[in-house]
Amino acid sequence: MDIGAYLERIGHTGPVRADAATLAAVHRAQLGAVPYENLDIQAGLVPSLHPDDLFDKIVRRRRGGYCYELNSLLALVLEDIGLEVTRVRGAVGPRDAEPPEWANHLALLVRADGRLWVVDAGLGDGFLEPLPLEPGRYRQGPFTYTVEPGGDGTTWWIGHHGRAAVPGYLLDTEPRPAAYFEPYHRAKATSPESVFVRTLVVQRPFPDGSLTLRGNALTELAPVGKNTVLLPDAAALAEVLSERFGLALDGTDTAALFAKASAQTAEHLARG
Repeated sequence: MDIGAYLERIGHTGPVRADAATLAAVHRAQLGAVPYENLDIQAGLVPSLHPDDLFDKIVRRRRGGYCYELNSLLALVLEDIGLEVTRVRGAVGPRDAEPPEWANHLALLVRADGRLWVVDAGLGDGFLEPLPLEPGRYRQGPFTYTVEPGGDGTTWWIGHHGRAAVPGYLLDTEPRPAAYFEPYHRAKATSPESVFVRTLVVQRPFPDGSLTLRGNALTELAPVGKNTVLLPDAAALAEVLSERFGLALDGTDTAALFAKASAQTAEHLARG
C-alpha cells in the first residue's frame, strides 16, 4: 500500500499515527475527497475488491465506489498505519426490519486510544467522523447520530440523522474476513433486483449537509432545506460528476450514463 499516494488522494497532510486523532482525520478526509458512487455497476461491470484494484481505481484513477470498495480500502490503510481493524457486517434499513438484510453493508470497527470506534466511509451521506461504539447520541455539525445496543450482546443500532437517505443500520460485531463479503458484493453488483443495478447513485457528505445524485436528479441538502434539480443532458451530468463530486471521468460514456439515469428518474416519477 502506497500510503503517501493515498494520503495525497484524500488531501491529508497532518500526522499519521496509530491513534484516534489520525483515525478521525483520515476518516473525514476520505469522505471529503472520495465520493460514494456506482458508475461501474451502471456500466455493467463488477468492481474488483482485490487490494491492488481498489488502490488503482480509487487512488490512481481518482474514482469512488460503494461500501464494499470504500471501506475495504480504508481498512487496508488503517491496518497499514498500525490500527486494529475488524470488518463487520451491517444491515442497512429500518431498525425493525424482519429479517434484517445482513451483509448488504460492510462497516469497520477500529480500536484506537483504548476505545472501539464505528468507522464507515461507505454510507453515502454518512457521519464524517467515527462514532464510539458506546450508547449515546453524538452531534456532528447540525446532525445527531445514535448508537444503541441491540440487547443480544453482539448487535448495535447505528442511527443516521433524520434527514439522511437511510434511517441507519444494524451492526453485528462478529469479525468477518474480507472474503466473506465477496458474494454479497457480487449479488449487489449484478442482481436485477439490486438498487445499485436499478439506480445511479453518487453521494458525498459535508459538515452541514450533503449532495446526492440519484438517476439524473441532483439534490443538495442544506441546514435550511433541500433543493432538487433534474440534469438536462449528458454535458450537465459530466460537469456535476467532475466538478461537484470530484470524479475523474476518463473512459466514462457519459451519454450512455445520462440516458440510463434519466430513464431511471422518469420511471421513479411515474411510480409516484
